[in-house]
Amino acid sequence: MRVYWESYGCAANQADMERILGVLYSMGFTSVSDPERADLMLLNTCAVKLTTENRMISRYRSLSKYGKPIIVTGCLPRMNLDRCKEDCRGFSAIIDPNSIDKIPEIVSRVMSGEKGIIEFNAPNIKTFNLPHVSLHNFIQIIPISFGCLGNCAFCGVKNVRQKLVSVPIKDIRLEFERAIRLGKKEIWLTSQDDAVYGWDIGANLNTLLGNLLDVKGEFRVRLGMMNPGGARTLVPKLFDFFKDHRMYKFVHLPVQSGSDRVLELMRRQHTVGDFVDLVDAFRKEVRDITISTDIIVGFPGETDDDFGMTIDLLKMTKPDIVNVSKFYPRPNTEAARMKKIPTEVISERTREISRLVGEIAQESNKRMVGREEVVLVSDQKDGQPVGRTQNYKQVFLDEDVDLGDFYLVKIVGAGRRSLRGKLIRKFIYPA
Repeated sequence: MRVYWESYGCAANQADMERILGVLYSMGFTSVSDPERADLMLLNTCAVKLTTENRMISRYRSLSKYGKPIIVTGCLPRMNLDRCKEDCRGFSAIIDPNSIDKIPEIVSRVMSGEKGIIEFNAPNIKTFNLPHVSLHNFIQIIPISFGCLGNCAFCGVKNVRQKLVSVPIKDIRLEFERAIRLGKKEIWLTSQDDAVYGWDIGANLNTLLGNLLDVKGEFRVRLGMMNPGGARTLVPKLFDFFKDHRMYKFVHLPVQSGSDRVLELMRRQHTVGDFVDLVDAFRKEVRDITISTDIIVGFPGETDDDFGMTIDLLKMTKPDIVNVSKFYPRPNTEAARMKKIPTEVISERTREISRLVGEIAQESNKRMVGREEVVLVSDQKDGQPVGRTQNYKQVFLDEDVDLGDFYLVKIVGAGRRSLRGKLIRKFIYPA
């Protein structure tokens, strides 16, 4: 049997897809790249924004033209089940991320001709231990928990992933060791909020990192997103782990707004001051740290003054990476019931903030030019080898190199999103 699949969204969604494929392969399926040749189709969806949701529906309609059974999974089913049922006419099955351990049973029903199956379940860690395959040659995604402890007014993902369920440290350690044995060089520790990992099982992120960095080998660990409210409970101990060269000097701390009034409307669990203190502390304690953050433009109730505070915050803290999103109400969220700001106001504010963050990113990357950096080259894009510096800056190389190795590289150019490097030599860490 042959399966054609498409997967969208965050690292957690990618990890889910790896497990779905692992289960299917264990059932005897093989992947095909041509939908015409498939016996079954899988669409693993993202729905964090309305524009993304619309794209998922469009992809479903395109795939449905092949007349093959289609299973829709990922975030869209729980985010907007009514739209799934309305706009994914003829679906074979719709399942949420908590139900991928049910794939064998669901696929059997689908392949026998059954349609209209809907499967939702409570959060659990059964999915973690499913057989899985890797979508990357040298990168391993390890989900350390599912769900979160927040209740943000704008977030539909909370309704999808639900309450925090952490994977025991011993299970993560086994998966981590397995990845290293298989030759993975870059490990992503992902979740909806890495900062609150373990709070439901009497552990925390510091304990987990201490355990994982005890594993021998040359690899890189990338932390996933940490909400500032939880991250502040982990410092200063967290800084100690960044002294290990195997940790990427990178943190993702989504602030969302520079106005405490708006943060309160958003139901965020931090203040602007918390974010500023974290950024200052990371930059003081971790040399060359790359700071990433998120901003929502035009949240209901955001005034010109509130927006001005966000601009001022970015000018003051200068995050290296800023993910800017226009506010879109998501189904079944508190913000969806709030009075929306006019679209033209949101668009103008977005243009202004995008210009600023582009300038900040360019300035940050230009500081890297002329430096010699150890780069882990793990992928290719448009035929060019691409890797990451110690502080997770993306570097493109013109020279052909072996993927999965470390190289000493001179940074010779900088754009807003990436660097350009000239190969010096392969780099081998002392034993």
